[in-house]
Parts: sequence; C-alpha cells; structure tokens
Amino acid sequence: MKRKGSLAIALICIFVGVLIILQMKTVDQLGGTVDSERAGDLAAEVKALENKNDELNNQLKDLEKQLANYESDAAGTDDVIKKKQQELEKERVLAGVTDVTGSGLVITIDTDSTDYDASLYSKSSDLLLSLVNELNAAGAEAISINGERLINTSEIRQAGSYININRNKYGAPFEVKVIGNPQDLSAAIKMRAGVVDVMQSNKLKVSISQEDNVLVKAYSGVIDLKYATPASGSGADE
Repeated sequence: MKRKGSLAIALICIFVGVLIILQMKTVDQLGGTVDSERAGDLAAEVKALENKNDELNNQLKDLEKQLANYESDAAGTDDVIKKKQQELEKERVLAGVTDVTGSGLVITIDTDSTDYDASLYSKSSDLLLSLVNELNAAGAEAISINGERLINTSEIRQAGSYININRNKYGAPFEVKVIGNPQDLSAAIKMRAGVVDVMQSNKLKVSISQEDNVLVKAYSGVIDLKYATPASGSGADE
C-alpha cells in the first residue's frame, strides 16, 4: 500500500515538473512575440505549478509519516498478541491440557512380591503421593503416572488391589514420568531417609533414569468445574 501511494504521488510530481518545464520553454520560444500581459500570466501559472508541486511533496511526507506510525502501531499489536499467546501456552502446560517434552526423570516402581497384600498397596498409594509431593517441591513442571497426567484435581488412592489415578485403576509396576531439572529432582527423592529409601524398605523396587527427552502426555479426562468460577475483575494485571 505504501508503494502504491508513493508511486502515485511521485507520478503527479513528475507530471507537474514536466508542465513547469514546458511552460518555461514556451515562454523562451515565444520571446518578444509574447506581450507582457501574457508573459505575466505564464509566470503566474508556473509559480502556481511550483506551489502545487511543493504541496504534493509535503502531502507525500505526511502520508509516509502516517504510514510509519501505522506500521509501528501494528508491530506493537503483534508483540502484545505474541506475548498473550506465550502466556496462554504456559497456562496450558501448567493446567496439564497439552503434551510437553523436556529433560527429567523416568521412575519405575514395582513390588518384590507377587502375592496380593492390601497393606502393601495402601503403603504404595501413600508413597506415590509422597513421591509426587517431593518432585513438585523440587521444581517438577509436569508429572504423569502410567500415562495419567497429574493435575490439581488428580487423586492417588488405594482401591482394593489397585490404585486409582484420575478415576482409573492401576496396579504395579508404576511408571512415573517427570519433567524438570534432572539433578534437582533426583537429589530430592534420593536423599538419605527420603521417599526412595522408604519405598525400598517397604518391599518396593525403584529404578530411576535421567533422560533428555521425557514425554508427558496431556490430561485426557474431562475437567468439570461445578462450583469454581473466575472472580469478578480478576486478571493477569492484578
């Protein structure tokens, strides 16, 4: 659009300039045959054309300035939109509704016994909760257990010979995937008398692998809020 406007004004300026030159040549060619009154008229026309040319040049400068302002405003709007999109994507990650990848740990937890032991599963659910808490405290950004993405409404509780996670039943082994700083996460759960030591003392086998590309899938359930609604006037700027 800028090119079309500039080209049109430039053509007008060229046209006006040609008229000025033609007028001046006409005066020169007529020389003494043109009376003083006609010469005065021609001079006035030339002057008017020169003024018009200056006016068009000024208009061109104003239009270029306006266009520059529009482009600057548009660039600012694009930056705001990009920032909002980044904030939204971050919120989606924190809410657990999008797949995420990154460095972290893959933790496998299994039992030493094949016999059903209700107390063992009871301890396992409690220890899984403790594990999740320790990982979150160490800066975990996303966690899944047997493919179930943990969100703020996720439950981990014993249900007979199974453990319920996001209303689905699972038995051992449990595969915990977590994204975060691998060294911090590993140190938090492997400290002396920490959650891994307690698991092993309760007949659970634990293996921990640090990986560069851990995939944690999005939460696949339905998030149904019956009571919570956004507070009036709440927003990111408050």
